[in-house]
Amino acid sequence: GRPQSVFALRGDASFLLYGTRTVQRPIFGTNGEVLEDVSTTDNWIAQLGVGPQLMARSGRVRPYANAFAGVSYFATTSQLVFPRPVTVVAVPGAPLLLAGQDPFRTTTHHDDVIASYGGGAGVLVGLGHGGTALDLGARYVGGGTVRYLVEGDPLNGIPRRSQGHMVEFRIGVVGLH
Repeated sequence: GRPQSVFALRGDASFLLYGTRTVQRPIFGTNGEVLEDVSTTDNWIAQLGVGPQLMARSGRVRPYANAFAGVSYFATTSQLVFPRPVTVVAVPGAPLLLAGQDPFRTTTHHDDVIASYGGGAGVLVGLGHGGTALDLGARYVGGGTVRYLVEGDPLNGIPRRSQGHMVEFRIGVVGLH
C-alpha cells in the first residue's frame, strides 16, 4: 500500500484502577470459616484525550511522538457484589429462590474532573498483514489540582489534594488507517 502521512490525529481513552477493597461477611452456618463478598470499593481514573501525532510513514516498526489535551475523571465508588441466592422450600418439592440485596446498587463517594494535557512517545509494531499494531509507549499526563481518595481512606473523610500529574507506561492494540 501507499505510505501514510507523517501527521495524524490520535484519540485515547484509558481507565486506571489504583485501589480496591472488598468487605466480606461470614456465611451463616459455617462458624465464620467461609466468607462471602458483600461490597467492593474501587479508586479509579478515566481519561479522554485528543491531539496531533507525528509517526514514521511506513514499516513494521513505526516510532511516534504525540501531544494531547483532554479530561481526567477521578472517582471512588462502591458497589454491592451479586448476592448469593438462598433457596427456601415453601412447599415440599417447590423451591422458592430469594435474593436479599439489590445487586446493581452503586454509590459514588467522591469524584473530581480536571483538564489534562501531556505528551507521549513509543513504537507501533505491526501485527500480521492487517491494519492492527501493538502500541508500546510512555506518556506524561499533567493536570490541575485534583481532590481524590486512596485505598483505605475514610469514605466520608476529607479528600486528598495534589496536582494531577503522572507518567504512564502503555501497552495496547491500535488500528492503523
